[in-house]
Amino acid sequence: MATWNATNLDNRQLPNSKITIFTAANPTIIRHWHVHNTSGSTTETVIGYFKRATSRVIARVVLAPNEAADLIDESLPVIVLEAGDLIEAQTTNATTVDSDLGGAVFS
Repeated sequence: MATWNATNLDNRQLPNSKITIFTAANPTIIRHWHVHNTSGSTTETVIGYFKRATSRVIARVVLAPNEAADLIDESLPVIVLEAGDLIEAQTTNATTVDSDLGGAVFS
């Protein structure tokens, strides 16, 4: 019997150019996406994208030094991915923004 399995989908520092941080192999629900600017002196702009056929901006946040934010959280509607859909991200400067993406995968 197929079930939904909660999991950490991706955890990394974001680069300063758009990359794929998650590719859905099965139907997937994105429940949270937390980002944290680890720089003590630099403001960072973080942009999150959803891509099925075309990349679409789903979240944009400007983080002050040492500030954190949720691009997606449980108070917002979840994002449902089909197999092959992508989550992409980028930030202003490489190696200063930590990203944690979590959800549930149907398997």
